[in-house]
Amino acid sequence: MFTPHVGFILDYTSEIFHRELRRISSYGALWEHWFESPLGEWSARDMRSINRTFSGFTKLIFPSGVMEKEDARMLLRLAIELRLRVLLQLHIMNEQEFHVTELSFRDRETGEVEAVRIEV
Repeated sequence: MFTPHVGFILDYTSEIFHRELRRISSYGALWEHWFESPLGEWSARDMRSINRTFSGFTKLIFPSGVMEKEDARMLLRLAIELRLRVLLQLHIMNEQEFHVTELSFRDRETGEVEAVRIEV
């Protein structure tokens, strides 16, 4: 139900996000201009999850898709941290199957490997 107060503003804003931002193509692989995932460390689910989260953040913060390397690093670290939080919850549910508490990525320019960790 629409209201003349905050509810209306939120309904209107969410409708804009839903309709307009879906038209923008995916920015999921944009971070790969500057960084790469280590071979064999990320599963296909990790990659898909991180790409989708990165794409969503990019659409909200940089709708044009134009960003600097440090902006991409910040969004990539956040996307990886959120994926690790999901993996942590899966670990709590089934300790035998899920052990990952760290994912890393490599800077293509410098070769530096940066790890994102969460504590169990």
